[in-house]
Amino acid sequence: MFDRMSVFARESMAHAHTLASGFHHDRISCEHVLLGAIRTPAGSRCLDALGVSESRLAEAVERRIVPGERVPSRSMLPFGRDAERVLKYARDQAKLRATLIDVSDIIAGLFRERDSIAAQALAECGVTEASLARLRSELPTAQEDQRG
Repeated sequence: MFDRMSVFARESMAHAHTLASGFHHDRISCEHVLLGAIRTPAGSRCLDALGVSESRLAEAVERRIVPGERVPSRSMLPFGRDAERVLKYARDQAKLRATLIDVSDIIAGLFRERDSIAAQALAECGVTEASLARLRSELPTAQEDQRG
């Protein structure tokens, strides 16, 4: 699936892995994916378009995270089922547009995973289905975004 991702989407997954490990979690979950996504230039543009403060969203996520008790023993962490569903949704959305998976696809997928920390934090910061639909129609595609 990573070969169908934009540069920023792949970068966000690398950040998600680092964050999951830093929280001593044994898998990558939605909260790590969201925190990873907002650390990329494309994620920042998504938040700007949604009218959401990066620091406020990060705080809303981080205060819900319970750190693990020990450092994971694996160097490569697997994705949790929730994060796998998000990535499949993002892939499906990109296929509909015949584009690469971009960060806005990932954020929209996170919002759909209603019981996740990520979706709860997005909703707390004022993100709605309507604002995500607007975001998807207004932002450039992943290919355009990578050209600058």
